[in-house]
Amino acid sequence: PVPTDVRDPAAVTALVDRALSVNGRIDALVNNAGIGGIASVLADDADVDRIIEVNLRAPIRLMRAVLPAMLAAGSGSIVNIGSVAGEVGIGPVVTTSRLESSVCESTSASFF
Repeated sequence: PVPTDVRDPAAVTALVDRALSVNGRIDALVNNAGIGGIASVLADDADVDRIIEVNLRAPIRLMRAVLPAMLAAGSGSIVNIGSVAGEVGIGPVVTTSRLESSVCESTSASFF
């Protein structure tokens, strides 16, 4: 395992570099990191930014980081895992699941 703060672009680059150093290729990416928070227009920007950074930007950043190796190899799989909270609603929880769904749709439509 390589502990990685997915909010940090340099950490994402280091993770991908480490994965490539093991076998020279990347066969799969599983975007599974996600966080929630209390839903309120009174939530401060730092909380909202943290949620967007982990739930939206990180998966996009990770896909951009692995796609060159996957495309060069002519193969690879990306699995994006989102929360059911965006589909059914779970109390006052902020989710970016609708945005995550768009990321999933865009991934399959754009590359595979």
